[in-house]
Amino acid sequence: MLMESEDLLSVPNQNHPASPPVAHPMHQCLDETQFESVVALTQAGARPPTILSSLLQQDPDTAASSKNISNSTTKRRTEYLSG
Repeated sequence: MLMESEDLLSVPNQNHPASPPVAHPMHQCLDETQFESVVALTQAGARPPTILSSLLQQDPDTAASSKNISNSTTKRRTEYLSG
């Protein structure tokens, strides 16, 4: 027996509350200003946890993690090496 399409779309009883937006990777992306700060601090020799502390001081609501910072430095290095 097939269900009506309306039945498939409605979820009246969720078994968990909605997760906060910062839990999703799309909200953890660095904006352009943060990316440039990461690049500058990396060139100065700062490690990802130190850079994260700096980003949190600039914007306490940022959802960035040390892994996002490492990925940003890798992205910048790859762009630099590819010419």
